[in-house]
Amino acid sequence: LKAIELNPDNLDARAALATFYRMSPWFVGGSMEKAHAQADEIKKRDPLLGAQIEGEICIAENKYDDAFNAFESLLKKDPDQIAALYQIGYIAATTGQRLDRGEAALKEYLTHTPSDKQPSLAYAHYRLGNIYQEKDDTDPARKEYQAAIALDPNLKQAADALDDLK
Repeated sequence: LKAIELNPDNLDARAALATFYRMSPWFVGGSMEKAHAQADEIKKRDPLLGAQIEGEICIAENKYDDAFNAFESLLKKDPDQIAALYQIGYIAATTGQRLDRGEAALKEYLTHTPSDKQPSLAYAHYRLGNIYQEKDDTDPARKEYQAAIALDPNLKQAADALDDLK
């Protein structure tokens, strides 16, 4: 709070505060309402980070449609925010909802070269593998996990998922 009071544009502090509000019980100051308020303030300064924080809050609330909408809205406003494509795929892969949209978003994300601040292509392949696995389509899932491991041999989640397919 003090960091934000000193510098309202301190996005790291705002993101940390939103996470605190989201994860903490009410008796120590946690509040989804306060978390959403921080996400709104972040969106004013950094739309992608704000949408990501908003999406995380919505996932914690099991409001998956709202999480998808946060990133879809961002893409409509700024199609160059390719990390939003990853987030749509991530939500689909982790919730089992809107799998076709998640698949399409990750495939589109994989056509770009992400910056150092964006999720790696290895993680995108891993999440696409999750989607195929959720669809009971094991051959494409296996190929995506293998692609993830080829890009990042230390991606344990992909190696574990590949082992689970066998």
